Amino acid sequence: MKAAKFKLLLQTACGALASALVPILALLTLDAAEYGIFSLGYLMFAFGWSLELSVICDTWARSIRKQMLPNGWREVSHALLQLCFFAGILGGLVVFFVFGQTANAIAMGLAVLFNLYRLGGRFFTAASAHPGRAAVSDALTVVVFIASWTVGLLLGHSDLLPFSVAWALSNLVGALVFLPPRGGRPYGIGSWIRSHGKTIKPLLTDSVLLDVGAIVVPTLFAPALGPANFGIYRGIASVATPVQLLLDPLRPVLSQVPAKTSSSTKVLAGVLGAAAVLSAACYLVLVAAVPRTFLSATVLGSVAAFALPASLFVASNLFGHFFYVCARGQLEPRRLYTGRVFQTVLSVLLPTVGLLANGLSGAIWGFTFASVASSVFWYVLLKRQATAAVPVEPPV
Repeated sequence: MKAAKFKLLLQTACGALASALVPILALLTLDAAEYGIFSLGYLMFAFGWSLELSVICDTWARSIRKQMLPNGWREVSHALLQLCFFAGILGGLVVFFVFGQTANAIAMGLAVLFNLYRLGGRFFTAASAHPGRAAVSDALTVVVFIASWTVGLLLGHSDLLPFSVAWALSNLVGALVFLPPRGGRPYGIGSWIRSHGKTIKPLLTDSVLLDVGAIVVPTLFAPALGPANFGIYRGIASVATPVQLLLDPLRPVLSQVPAKTSSSTKVLAGVLGAAAVLSAACYLVLVAAVPRTFLSATVLGSVAAFALPASLFVASNLFGHFFYVCARGQLEPRRLYTGRVFQTVLSVLLPTVGLLANGLSGAIWGFTFASVASSVFWYVLLKRQATAAVPVEPPV
């Protein structure tokens, strides 16, 4: 039993490293302008992953539970390939037309394609009682990325292009573990959507609400801000990456905690305390450590000028993400949709008003205030659920 738990822990850690390595190293090594270009490509990856989860991965998981056909790897992989090609082409075109980076656009378009296909294959195999293959893909991805990026550094190439090439190459190798089967009748994304349309619709609606504020708005800001300022703007959000790494492994547990427990005074105090500690640590690192180390030449050196909103965002991200995860598992649909709409409206309105009023600084503060208000609202909704005298409907 202990060996099995250790193996599961090791596989989970390897998966987390494969997902977090690229964005974290980008934050620690690229300057503001390079990070701005990378962030735009990574936003296209995030959009593709959100689309992939709603249209294919989560839909497949529900079709398995409901015994809906077709749901085999042949159908999934063929649909996955077409969706990933679309996302990769879109990602490359957006980077090219916004920032005019031909070589980086091609490399990042390929990285988006291979990364999305690898994650889709990983989702299928891990959920199909084949976690070993998923772990092999994760390990290959990490090793190839580190090796290829290191080779680029040794050859004197430390800019964005070799980083993007390493991102693409590592995920290509990791994706080869999940090759689609040969033969059989053609089955693409159109056939998949026609077969699973009823399941896809609510999942996709939910994703669109979240993506408008998290992906569409920042993407629209990119041309107005330019690469360097856009890198700083996205760097504010990226400093909260450790928060996601802390909370995401706990999602299966947190989603099962009753609203009365998760919104209790004791839990509220614990989350507030953790948020305050992480926020203070972020502020101290940005103000005291970053300017005195090699990090001063990276995007973090530029983000240090906005240490206060960055540290406030870290606190609100921990607070909001914790209670949002609890809310997804416990809130009745009406409250859940209310929270999503509220968050979407604020994440569109406040950064946009801030950008128009005061440029980069205004956009950053608008983004931060939207995060703070949304995080408090998720807690309020959860608290109302706990004190309501109505039965809880199954979450959508």
